[in-house]
Amino acid sequence: MNAQSDTILHTSTHTNTLNINKITKASLILLYKIITNHSYLLKSIKNKKILKITIKLDFNNIVDQRILIGHTHSVNTIIKLNQKTIASGGFDRSIKIWDYINGHFLKSLEGHTNSVTSIVKLSENQIASSSWDCSIKIWDFVQGYCLKTLTGHENYISCLTKVSKKNLASGSWDRTVKIWVWHISKSNENNTHNCIKTLNGHSGPIWCILKVNQNQIASGSWDRTIKIWDVTEEISDKSNDKTNDFNNRRIDTDSICLRTLIGHDYYVKCLVKLNDTQIVSGSGDWNIKIWDFNSGECINTIASNTDEVNCLIKLSNKLFASGHWDKTIKIWNSKGDCLKALNGHNGVVNCLIKLNENQIMSGSRDHTIKIWNI
Repeated sequence: MNAQSDTILHTSTHTNTLNINKITKASLILLYKIITNHSYLLKSIKNKKILKITIKLDFNNIVDQRILIGHTHSVNTIIKLNQKTIASGGFDRSIKIWDYINGHFLKSLEGHTNSVTSIVKLSENQIASSSWDCSIKIWDFVQGYCLKTLTGHENYISCLTKVSKKNLASGSWDRTVKIWVWHISKSNENNTHNCIKTLNGHSGPIWCILKVNQNQIASGSWDRTIKIWDVTEEISDKSNDKTNDFNNRRIDTDSICLRTLIGHDYYVKCLVKLNDTQIVSGSGDWNIKIWDFNSGECINTIASNTDEVNCLIKLSNKLFASGHWDKTIKIWNSKGDCLKALNGHNGVVNCLIKLNENQIMSGSRDHTIKIWNI
């Protein structure tokens, strides 16, 4: 390319104009960062003074730093495995392991026969995944193979949460929450009775599940309610594989619902714990609600004003982020103030995780995973 010719990169019109007279590796990297994070009309950088002023102004607004591409369909779930790697699951039925620091794809875990809906970390080298194939799989993500498959739900499994060192909870479109022994040992590795409790009470499919404290979990449902469950007994010594004969145990189906939180006008899609007494819920009614889960009182209702709330993450005791069907991510305080809106995805934002104090990660129906500076 002739260094004297103007190079015009068209995106959407913006107040800033940059001129490029010389193409270098450094300038291309700079342009890539700007183009992939905001819409600008770029023309050329004529002198260093203008370059410095423009970068100083523009980079205050640039938040999207890196994109991970590898899924061939919607990214439904992401978890952080350690300080360098994450795992993602998608509608393409795969679980992918990434080095997110360097942006490298590491491996793919194959085995589910339908969309992967949720992933949780169980131990230093093990994760669990749920799927629309009605199964939960336990994986050694370091070695890259499936250790065990848990079955028992009669419809799509939409969510998972780890409730103790050996127990896992799942929520399903069959309207039940199940408590499982996931821990693999010689006494139960070939046993099919790994479900030790089924919680009944919801009248619609269960979308989300959350560990509230040591003894309680919460579930959100298409029936517009959130239920708080006491699972103290289920995670006590009776789930100790050294003293428990799973083959001879009765599978208890009694519900232990402590309270039901009512207030949303449409399905409850996501839950996150904000602090020791409060949880936050997101719904298809476009609203976010903050609840005192001990009393069941709704403390605050926040109108998102854009579209359905698809996912939530805690940023601090007073801050959280939400992902929406309108492709945006929003940062909120507990008073209901929207502090920032992040734009960049070309599809529904399905999932969010916090990487560190300054960065979050999002997965979208546009098949991509994005890392944002917040």
